[in-house]
Amino acid sequence: MISGGTDGNITVWELPDVTEYGENLNPKYKIKLSEDCINGTSLHKTLPIAATSSGQRGIETEHRDDSVKLWGAL
Repeated sequence: MISGGTDGNITVWELPDVTEYGENLNPKYKIKLSEDCINGTSLHKTLPIAATSSGQRGIETEHRDDSVKLWGAL
């Protein structure tokens, strides 16, 4: 599972087949991709490609990104 955050990081969890209800899962990776918030993430179904979107509506900052990016693993 992958999620973006207001800190500009994406967080990746490896989900086990079975967990107990309420069990906390620690992130496998936390990767800084932007100085702005990451508000959208998507993984390709079969290829090692991810897409992220970042930015905020109406808040002007020096770190404003407002972008869509594709990331690939080779």
